[in-house]
Amino acid sequence: MEAMEAKELLKKVIQEMVLPELGAIRAENAEIKAVLDVTNRRLSDLQVQMTDLSRRIDETNKRIDETNKRIDQVRIELMERIESVRSELTEKIEGVRAELTEKIENVRSELTERHDRLDLRMDQLGKDIVRRNEHEQILRQYEHRITSVEKAVEEIKRRVAA
Repeated sequence: MEAMEAKELLKKVIQEMVLPELGAIRAENAEIKAVLDVTNRRLSDLQVQMTDLSRRIDETNKRIDETNKRIDQVRIELMERIESVRSELTEKIEGVRAELTEKIENVRSELTERHDRLDLRMDQLGKDIVRRNEHEQILRQYEHRITSVEKAVEEIKRRVAA
């Protein structure tokens, strides 16, 4: 019977020591499972949020890429328009420059021609003034001679009358 007693003793020891420990372990295990379930749910929620954030980031990156493409297109269009306007203005400036140069040359030629004509007129006027002075001098000489002749005629008349 000893084996039975030992069995009973072992059963009693197990019931008194191991079973309460086993109950405590099971209770802890249940708490750990509950905490693990809550943690798993939180992780699942975080995974859903991370997936949503990743999707939003991808969408934002796509919009940024599209915006950058549009910016590049607008930049290219603006550069082309600026170059076109620059070329157009350069052509207009060159045209105006050529037109002004031609007009300036025409005015210069016209002024030179007028100056030359005025020089000729001034020369002619100078000659005319010299001739007029010569004529006036000749007229004074003739007047002086006529006056002398008239005085001589008067003198002769007075002598003949006397």
